[in-house]
Amino acid sequence: MLTTALYIVICLVFIGFFSGIEIAFVSASKLNIELKRKQGSYAGKVLSRFMETPATFIGTSLVGINIGLVVYGLLMTEFTDVFFNMAGLENEYLRLLIDTLIATAVVLVIGEFIPKAIFRAKPETTLTILTIPIQFFYYLLYPIAKLFVRISEFILKYLFNVRIAENKQVYSRIDLEQFVKQMRTGQDSDEEDVNTELLKMPSIFLR
Repeated sequence: MLTTALYIVICLVFIGFFSGIEIAFVSASKLNIELKRKQGSYAGKVLSRFMETPATFIGTSLVGINIGLVVYGLLMTEFTDVFFNMAGLENEYLRLLIDTLIATAVVLVIGEFIPKAIFRAKPETTLTILTIPIQFFYYLLYPIAKLFVRISEFILKYLFNVRIAENKQVYSRIDLEQFVKQMRTGQDSDEEDVNTELLKMPSIFLR
């Protein structure tokens, strides 16, 4: 039972990891990441490549989350069965209901709400710190995610006649506001260097 509990904790960590990087990726400032890339930061280079194919990156996160959820569900059923047997609960429908409620509550709080709150608070910092494990799991799950992305694009294009827009380097007004706010609070070490990097950047499209 202790082994099962340990595996459940590991699954929750993985689910929280993928949920967190997904929300961090969406919340991160594309402009700051591009600046880090221009400044030669390894994390900036890696994250900038991910920004070029957001659908694939989010797809890998979703694949990781779903794999974790499937394994977590199986382990949680095995774990709760022990207590149900000890309590003498034999009604299968009631056991399923209780098991589902417990498993859902635990994964929502520990695997979703808490990680997303942490990663959303400091999206760029967490992405930078976790660049190497993110890169590892990205390439590990890339084939599966890419397959589903291709299938989705095919369905949208040929069955629903939805035009798939080409990827563009887009910086939103929020990205620019975040950047200006950082400059005002003195988080950037050298304003002249930052301005130089901005001039070196490729064409910027504003939404």
